[in-house]
Amino acid sequence: FSQFYEKLFAEMETVDERYIWYSPSNRNEIGDCVPAKVLSTPDSEGFITVEIIDQYGDGERISINVNDNPLSYVKKLSLKGVPDILLLDDFSEDSLMYTLRKRFEDRKIYTFVGPILISLNPYEWDDERNSTDMMMKYKGREQGQMPPHVFVTADNAYRDLLNGKSDRERDQSIIISGESGAGKTEAVKLIMRYLTRITNSTSEVGSLEQRVLGTNPLLEAFGNAKTLRNDNSSRFGKFIEIQFSKDGKISGAMIQNYLLEKVRIVHPNEDERNYHIFYQLLRGFDDEEDSEFLHNVLKLTGNIEDYHYLAQSECDTVDGMDDTEWFHTTQDCMTLIGLTEEEVLKI
Repeated sequence: FSQFYEKLFAEMETVDERYIWYSPSNRNEIGDCVPAKVLSTPDSEGFITVEIIDQYGDGERISINVNDNPLSYVKKLSLKGVPDILLLDDFSEDSLMYTLRKRFEDRKIYTFVGPILISLNPYEWDDERNSTDMMMKYKGREQGQMPPHVFVTADNAYRDLLNGKSDRERDQSIIISGESGAGKTEAVKLIMRYLTRITNSTSEVGSLEQRVLGTNPLLEAFGNAKTLRNDNSSRFGKFIEIQFSKDGKISGAMIQNYLLEKVRIVHPNEDERNYHIFYQLLRGFDDEEDSEFLHNVLKLTGNIEDYHYLAQSECDTVDGMDDTEWFHTTQDCMTLIGLTEEEVLKI
């Protein structure tokens, strides 16, 4: 076998336990590498015996040929699930993916890469992790003093906002990106909640938080839809500007929407829905007086099957989402942000 592997195994002889990255798919799949403990040196044909230590094959012993499988040495720190990828002394795709997976298995969904925060969507809400008490524990703390969290990113931006030497330097931006279902919308909500909590007194925060966060259900009603991958997928981009007074308190907010997926209005894909607001509108008028308003004023039948744009995808419900209840929430949000009855009717 090659000089590279001779050097690799020579290095391994200097440590108590030797590990390599092993890919069950021979690296045909991204991120499937797991650590394997080396139990023998290569024989005459280049075969070694390793023991898989990852939970997907814990204790399994296999033989692999070092000539046919690209191997790399695993440093022990890569097995720890470190909170910041930059702490790894053998940074690679293997160590990155394994660290993220190990932390996720330990219910740690956040991992830093320096100032960048990687978040893995657990598809469940954690009251303790996102509680008000937890928010206050992160207030004013330096990165590294608390476990990784989106609160750290928000707090860093807020403190840099106050500590800048000029107006231009004080402006801060947080970019949230990811594929559909990655949790971008929830991350935005958490950042907005955090900023309203740490910048205002207890007596002020209730009303302010409601006004700032009250825009989210409204935006989701008109800009979100059920897709094959996500029941509440944002089909648009948004730029949220939160404005602060000189003493560091939130004084207002502005939201700009862009790149709305307009084609969805006329042709949603099969088993997907159009925008939530259409279903909310038809199902939201649930009493006799409201039904008369729906028929006589809005000139709508209340039957989704009567509207081709909504019926053509053969999907008009979302598991766990009550369109009637959400329509009332949407109406409440419009009132909360100051829209008049006339303006609501026009919308």
